[in-house]
Amino acid sequence: MDRVELDQWKGREVARLLALVETERRYYQEIVASFPIGAVIVARSGAVVFANRAFRRLAGVRPGELQSKTLDQVIASPRLGAAVEETLRTSTPHPNIPIELAGYEFQASVIPLHGWEDDPESEALIALEGAGTLSALAPPADSSDWPALLWTMHPETQQYLTIDGAREHLLGYSAEHWTSTPDFWREHVHGDDRAAISQFYRTALRQGGEFGCEYRAMTASGKPVWRRDVFRVTLDHEGAPVRVSGVTIDAGARRRAEADNLQFNRFEALTALSRRLSHDFNNSLMVVTGYAEELLAHLPESDARRADVQSIVSAAESMAGVAGELGGFSRRQSSPAVATDLSGVLTAAASRIRSELGATLVLRQPQHRLEAYADPIQLEAMLIAIARSLRDKDDPHMIVAAGEVGVDEQSNLAHALHPGRYVEIALRGPFASEVPRAAFETLISGKDPHSSDITRAYTVAREWGGTMYALRTDHTSEVHLLLPAVVAEPAEPRSPKPAAKVAEPVATAAPEPVEPAPVTIMVVEDEKGIRGLIQKILKREGYQVLVASNSDEADEAAAASPHPIRLVIADLNVSGRDGRAIADRLSGRYPDLRVLYISGYADDPEATTRAVGSAPFLQKPFTLAALVKKVREIAAPENARSATAAA
Repeated sequence: MDRVELDQWKGREVARLLALVETERRYYQEIVASFPIGAVIVARSGAVVFANRAFRRLAGVRPGELQSKTLDQVIASPRLGAAVEETLRTSTPHPNIPIELAGYEFQASVIPLHGWEDDPESEALIALEGAGTLSALAPPADSSDWPALLWTMHPETQQYLTIDGAREHLLGYSAEHWTSTPDFWREHVHGDDRAAISQFYRTALRQGGEFGCEYRAMTASGKPVWRRDVFRVTLDHEGAPVRVSGVTIDAGARRRAEADNLQFNRFEALTALSRRLSHDFNNSLMVVTGYAEELLAHLPESDARRADVQSIVSAAESMAGVAGELGGFSRRQSSPAVATDLSGVLTAAASRIRSELGATLVLRQPQHRLEAYADPIQLEAMLIAIARSLRDKDDPHMIVAAGEVGVDEQSNLAHALHPGRYVEIALRGPFASEVPRAAFETLISGKDPHSSDITRAYTVAREWGGTMYALRTDHTSEVHLLLPAVVAEPAEPRSPKPAAKVAEPVATAAPEPVEPAPVTIMVVEDEKGIRGLIQKILKREGYQVLVASNSDEADEAAAASPHPIRLVIADLNVSGRDGRAIADRLSGRYPDLRVLYISGYADDPEATTRAVGSAPFLQKPFTLAALVKKVREIAAPENARSATAAA
């Protein structure tokens, strides 16, 4: 096959590559956007599906505006419309159609696009060429700056014939090395992937068509990197391959994003698991310690069995420590995030890193003010912990840089962050140092104190609405911390607050003495052992006790009770339902109802406060003495409060 020169990568050839790339549009929007010619994809309905940056510039529209337009609304050319219609109907390309756009003349090529199985809902790619006009409106980019490689390959020898684009950026080899080294294609593939990829290419050359694969390649410096090839094999009428052309991009960023997404999902799942285990531990411990207390209360001091019961209590206390560890992981780690000026925080952190770690640190901050949502004291401690993990005793040099970045739906970070503006703080250390990936996956305090600090920093960043990840380049090891940026909003005028009216005193008659009703308490708890234990203890204290394991039983017991309920003891989570909702329903029946919430979940104090409001709360496992004391305080007539005050 004759060598294809670089200057042939124009018009129809680029359009064919764009058609190839379109089959996996999710990965290659950036590639399509970087081409210096205008490209637009049109659906069978005539709606514009996608347009690259060059086309939008020519058409004078902003991103997103084309989504609601049809082709004839953008390019008023009956000839082009007819060509697109015929291409969609017959799958026949139509090259070199003269059109006019924004006062300039172009040559349009219409190429059919199909799904993997010739989906009848095909699309058409329109590529625009115009030598003078395009160079004036959008100067062609240097091909070495493209985020991809465009290449052709000899189908028999698999030697590269042409190479253009980010050749040195992806692997570090010159274009001459790519094309002059006979076995370069196989040599640059990582040894562990070479056999599988070679077999994949041999199969593709026999079958013909469009293919894609990912593998590890070796850079000129010997570093393995992930790359993705998408290529087309053209067969002649006898079924022999006559041409292989393709596109190669860096797949490392997507691979890292997938790994970060897996890490994030694992972290979330383990957090939920530890919360559930802590809840179950606390419920079981509540039963064990409660009945052990009962046994100790009824056994004489001289009874030898007291020592056995005391051993049970001691074992339960040890188990409570394990439950506390699990609860500590699931509990909120961060202080409340507030709008924080990062200049002072970074300066203070840099000073402490230099003095405490002996690091030669360079701090790079933008000239403009950076604000993010964080706790300044906790953020400073996080930066020092990260720097400690990156510090290398043989190379103390370190860099801390900060800036503002945007995250959109196509970003590699979109899986972990909501689209918006973020402040990014990057800490760079020498290549010799590295943050172990296990540091981001540690559940509870382990043997490595640095891993524990990094885990806590990651958890805090997530709770603030940000994230944290590690990178390793040819020269540095890095940890990147992203926090939500403070976006200034215009102040809204506030109307003056009306003056409060002072109520005049109203004379009331002295209430007549009323016979005190028995104190009735309802216990709403789905754990049978805890429900029975609380009922037993409160009955012994002289209270009338109603019990329920769910909302329906609570309603039935309340309806059948001959006396009003003064206090409800409700678990915050009863059979998957909010315990507060059950208490609120009962308060509609009893206006003076008081509430005591209990829970085996070790949530953070802020979440508990939001859940229970100002009502009293006991965290399981609690002692029976603590329960009785709290009930006496709440149920005493002189401490009566309305349901609204308790909620």
